[in-house]
Amino acid sequence: MNQKVLIIGGLILLIAVIGGILLAGNTPTGLFAATNSTAEIPIDGLLPMTGSMAVYGEVMKNGMELAIEQVNQEGKIKLKGNYTDTKADPKEALTALNNSSSCCTTAAGSGPILAEGPVADQKKILVMNLGAKSPSITKAGDYVFSVIPNSSYDEIYFAEYIKNTLKINKVAILEINNDYGAGTASAFSENFKALGGEIVSIEKYETDATDFKTQLIKIKEKNPEGLFIIGYKELGIAMKQIKELDIKTQLLASDAISSGGILELAGESANGLIYHTPIYDPTTTSEPTKSFVVAYTQKFGKAPDLYAANGYDTVMLYAKAIEKVGNNSEKIKQELYNTKNYNGVSGKITFDENGDVKKPSAIMQIQNQKTIRIE
Repeated sequence: MNQKVLIIGGLILLIAVIGGILLAGNTPTGLFAATNSTAEIPIDGLLPMTGSMAVYGEVMKNGMELAIEQVNQEGKIKLKGNYTDTKADPKEALTALNNSSSCCTTAAGSGPILAEGPVADQKKILVMNLGAKSPSITKAGDYVFSVIPNSSYDEIYFAEYIKNTLKINKVAILEINNDYGAGTASAFSENFKALGGEIVSIEKYETDATDFKTQLIKIKEKNPEGLFIIGYKELGIAMKQIKELDIKTQLLASDAISSGGILELAGESANGLIYHTPIYDPTTTSEPTKSFVVAYTQKFGKAPDLYAANGYDTVMLYAKAIEKVGNNSEKIKQELYNTKNYNGVSGKITFDENGDVKKPSAIMQIQNQKTIRIE
């Protein structure tokens, strides 16, 4: 009898130990992780909080925080936002990802995301691109997704608009010397030239530049009909210098110019600028965007831009997947690949086989220092 008791007791102990091991398996791959209302799940924001891209990192974080707050209020799961300043530096981003113990992260900057891709696949950590545009990101890794279209998609549309609608045949390019600048300039040039257009000049500047006159003087000598400027907040200064040098040309830009006070910095120098952007309208009366804009404005004191919306949508996509499959990065990844026409605040979201999203584009123009949609 005592022997039977000992055997039964030993079996109970063994089952308890195995159960403890299984429940403790909350690794980034999360193969044995249980999702419950008390477990706090980290979402890591590996974002540029200082440097030239800080204006984007700040609003991305704000969008994420609002979503986390709303998910936690709903109570099905509990999320926590952890944030690391990558300074838009690939080395800093790589260190941050290596130190992450989360199943799910967000990131920004083409260089950082391209560096993170192989490690994301190795560690089975999801990386969601909130704003980088380099076409190379499409092949960055199986665990890398994007809620913003890359330049290879956007610049087809923009090149066609410039050549066929604006009837501009000669374009010069002023680009930041990084992966974003190179990828966007290459995608636009390829498509514009395929339509019969000519790129008359390409001038680069470094990420810390504040004086663009040397490059702009060279561009002025080419007398382009359009000038495509590619960069971040420094373009506010560049536009002022374009006006000072009396360069008479149609200013053109991609969506990055719409955020972070760039147009405010440029002031009246931005008047006439035409740029493309994924369709996102903070003035809409349609849901869920309307409620998002109201909640964001109440919390942060200003209306959300595209990048804030991308941060919000990403957290909501992660939360939706976690609620369904648990804190398991492999299963969450599959849920993302299966996402079709998710009604996000930034627009409908469907991921293709490369984790890329394709959203309709709009053409905007600055008129009397106000943004007007023209196409």
